[in-house]
Amino acid sequence: MPEFRFTFLSPQEMPLVRSTFLEAFADYAVPIQLSAEQFQAKIKREGIEPSFCVAAYVGDEMAGFILTGLGEWLGKPTAYNAGTGVKPAFRGHRLTQQLYAFLLPKLRESGIEQCLLEVLQDNRPALVSYQSIGLQITRSLFCYRAPKKEILLQPAPPGNITIVPVKRPDWKIYQCFRDVAPTWQNNATAVKRSAEDCMILEAVDQEQERIGFIAFFLKTVL
Repeated sequence: MPEFRFTFLSPQEMPLVRSTFLEAFADYAVPIQLSAEQFQAKIKREGIEPSFCVAAYVGDEMAGFILTGLGEWLGKPTAYNAGTGVKPAFRGHRLTQQLYAFLLPKLRESGIEQCLLEVLQDNRPALVSYQSIGLQITRSLFCYRAPKKEILLQPAPPGNITIVPVKRPDWKIYQCFRDVAPTWQNNATAVKRSAEDCMILEAVDQEQERIGFIAFFLKTVL
């Protein structure tokens, strides 16, 4: 087994995390290849805190990592796993479990009450790995992706409804419109962190009462 060295990260190491991220996710079920700009946007939007991110090194080579976002989820201080990556050459050594073993004491000392992440249901090795450290499935999500030209619709707008852009969203009102909590990277806090990259539209009726809204990140629909 390789001799792993574990450490928390600094902002200066994030470019190395990105290169490790690209190699670790190159063979993922949904290949993820983020540009430097996209990686920085991810860090900002998901509240990733480098000093709570942990990496495993073999010599000077980063073998794997956990990116950690900090915030609240359902009213509790939460550490969000914004990405766990292990290079192919270092898999099979229970590195995810070792990374969490290094990370969890710091989370507890910092008052974090729960950990949160999303994982593909078909990724059985990852599911087993996360469940082995005590994480439990709390809900299942559907993920959709389609070319923009296939989903643009031309419906006739209702005569008594107006669609308007919003610069000062009222999240307390918006919470009344939803049936389920959005994911970490799409909740109100994430939108606030990356407000310049997000567009929010409201539907208002003839009495100027808000009856619906949509928020989307522009670069995901370009």
